[in-house]
Amino acid sequence: MEQNYIELLHKVGEEKFDSRFAELQKQIEEFLIAAQYISSSEDNSYAECNDRILYHVLLDYYSDIQRLKEFHEIEHTKTDKNIAYLAYWILRRKPIQIDNFVEKDKDIFINGVCQVKCVN
Repeated sequence: MEQNYIELLHKVGEEKFDSRFAELQKQIEEFLIAAQYISSSEDNSYAECNDRILYHVLLDYYSDIQRLKEFHEIEHTKTDKNIAYLAYWILRRKPIQIDNFVEKDKDIFINGVCQVKCVN
């Protein structure tokens, strides 16, 4: 499986992958700040983005996109497919992790709320 991901990175391009990773990381960070999961004081931070999981989100996303392109023999995919695949993998892998116990129901679906904000 590792070899498949290495080949995938060569097809996608490491620069493109790294750029998308950084962009998604920034969007998640902005979401966490806006939703008040992260504050200036570390004692009041409740959630974080796990970079290893986020990395796998993008690997799985690009793997699906590449498979779609090869199956349909197309060069580019539609935006709605890109959004759907990214949203699916964010929900499946759950890159946002709760650090501290919080007594709010908004924590239960944090990855779902984030994917709505980040993939649009």
